[in-house]
Amino acid sequence: MDVVPVTPDKWRDLVALFERKGPRGGTPIPANCWCMWWRQRTGDAAKNKAAMRTIVREGRPPGLLAYDDGAPVGWISVGPRDDFCQLVRSRTYGPMEKEPKLWSIVCFYVDPRSKKRGVATELLEAAIDYAVTRGAAMVEAYPHERGDFMGAPQWFERVGFERVRSAGKRTIMRYNAPKTNE
Repeated sequence: MDVVPVTPDKWRDLVALFERKGPRGGTPIPANCWCMWWRQRTGDAAKNKAAMRTIVREGRPPGLLAYDDGAPVGWISVGPRDDFCQLVRSRTYGPMEKEPKLWSIVCFYVDPRSKKRGVATELLEAAIDYAVTRGAAMVEAYPHERGDFMGAPQWFERVGFERVRSAGKRTIMRYNAPKTNE
């Protein structure tokens, strides 16, 4: 499996994943929100898609795509926490204090035909590496206790995240990047 940032040349693959009909013919959830809920809420699928396209065109990868045999099969939204203005303003999930070099993971999507094949784990491990190699000192996530589009706590614990605090039905979790000698 290959996992790469969503750059302008990968835009069509993100569209294909988010708009691909499910096994029963339904449209996947990302086709409505385009993973813009924490970035810029518009309430409109077409506006969300246009906003996401602008981010990608500007060369600011909004996340990573997983490929299996050349086909996009999964997505993870990862970026500096400040990119997620709704998250920063949230009373529940927002920062407790100023924390520089903090990145956030806010969404997963795996094509239903590719579930239970390790795609989410591959995406999560790649997102940590991606954030850390771009200067993140910490990576934060907000999984639901029972699991949902923002993940499940056990996914994060398996790769070294620790629980920071409860946030209702969600848990704020953090991965601390290894310290380097600078």
